[in-house]
Amino acid sequence: MEFAAALGVDLYPWQADICLTIDQAATLTRKKMAVRAPNGVGKTQRIISLSALRWLQRFPRGRVVVTSFDSRQVSDQLWPALQAQLSKFPNWRASNTEKTIDTPTGGRLRASTTDDPGRAEGFHDDKDAPLLIIVDEAKSVPADIIQAIDRCSYNVLVYISSPGLKQGPFFDAFAIHSDSFICFSAGLADCPHIPKAKIEDIEPTYGKDSPFTRSTLHGDFMDYGDGVNHILEFPDIESLQASTIGESPGPTVFGCDFAVGGDDNVIVKRVGNKAAEIVCWKDRDTASAAGRFIRELRRMGYERGRKNMMVVGDATGIGKVVCDLIRESGIPIADFNFGGKSCEPGYKNEGTRIWYTVAKMIRESRIVPPNRHLETTKELCAQLSSRRQKFDSGGKLWMETKEEMAARGVNSPDIADAFAMSFGVQPLVSYSYMPFDDSGPGNCASSGLAVYKRRAGLRRQLRRSAHLEQASARRYVGWLRRSVYSLVGGL
Repeated sequence: MEFAAALGVDLYPWQADICLTIDQAATLTRKKMAVRAPNGVGKTQRIISLSALRWLQRFPRGRVVVTSFDSRQVSDQLWPALQAQLSKFPNWRASNTEKTIDTPTGGRLRASTTDDPGRAEGFHDDKDAPLLIIVDEAKSVPADIIQAIDRCSYNVLVYISSPGLKQGPFFDAFAIHSDSFICFSAGLADCPHIPKAKIEDIEPTYGKDSPFTRSTLHGDFMDYGDGVNHILEFPDIESLQASTIGESPGPTVFGCDFAVGGDDNVIVKRVGNKAAEIVCWKDRDTASAAGRFIRELRRMGYERGRKNMMVVGDATGIGKVVCDLIRESGIPIADFNFGGKSCEPGYKNEGTRIWYTVAKMIRESRIVPPNRHLETTKELCAQLSSRRQKFDSGGKLWMETKEEMAARGVNSPDIADAFAMSFGVQPLVSYSYMPFDDSGPGNCASSGLAVYKRRAGLRRQLRRSAHLEQASARRYVGWLRRSVYSLVGGL
């Protein structure tokens, strides 16, 4: 980059690529970028400072706003990096108190922090005054501040940060909204100035696949927080999105998750090894929601009695009522109880079992990813990688409840639950599904063959009993006839 060279600053190729992309996007409107890289690689001192100075140098009345979660990030890193270059712009005026830079032609840079969304609004571009907004350490900036910034009229908006937990607007830029952002990532291995001994020490110290190693060396988001793993990690989801496996024939399963309050009603249609369609909507009226489920299932191709086709629904809480209403329409939906006792001893409940079943299928590249460009797919991928695992007192695998997820500000995994049901619950061949008992093992359709065998055995016993009763009745009638004939003959 010529501007950096003129200032005597050397850039790594990936740093130059980011600065050049910001420069090229300057004449556009509402262009978004997201950069993730670990600490110590020059995000603030090189990328942010050079891009800000270049904006003021290129546009006489240009505007630059840099904000961060921590005021020390501004005062201890950004401002010294800017001051180090100001001697090359003798006509520019800098205020150390207000953290502003003004150019003689009317350009201005403002660097600040705020916890008030109202103070983050009100920045707008003009025909001769393009606006660059940079959010430094974006992973820590609250969502309401990010939302307020997005109300501004800008030419370029840049989120830049070290990778944090898999939640919040910064993570969403890479996971859910990646189509709206130009995304960059870098790790310590991309920076030759980092001592080789430090890089080589990280992997044996923390483990090759540890979240710290993945975050520090490769710029990946943290796979867990507070010492708790996720059932699926972000690299797993990235692998799913990049998968190119072919489609395989198999059962058609409709997984239905029913909303409570403002959550989503969801249907995921699985065909073989592919999630063929995902439908989501909100409806607070239970009867209305049930009617929509019935219409959507029929529109999506449900045919009663068709071999290897099944509808399964979350019958926990209000879901039981919706399942009953769907059954009344003639669709024999199978009840699934997420909290029911698992048919496999290593899991706390059936919900945990199917989540881990699907996680294994994803890691083994056995699922064809849905259309990655759909918003429902992006939300699905975010939800799949947001649920934490835990263990009960007996050492069984367990998973975070929706209430626990809500308590830490994570959306309800409605799409992911429906996805897990569609792939984790295996249909039985030529079997008419009816609601299952909630009282023990086999309380849901996924207990599968064991339940079918028990019920088939019961039916055989009933048929055998009926046959014996009929045989006894025939013998009794025969004895009665013989007795009558004998009596008549004696007369």
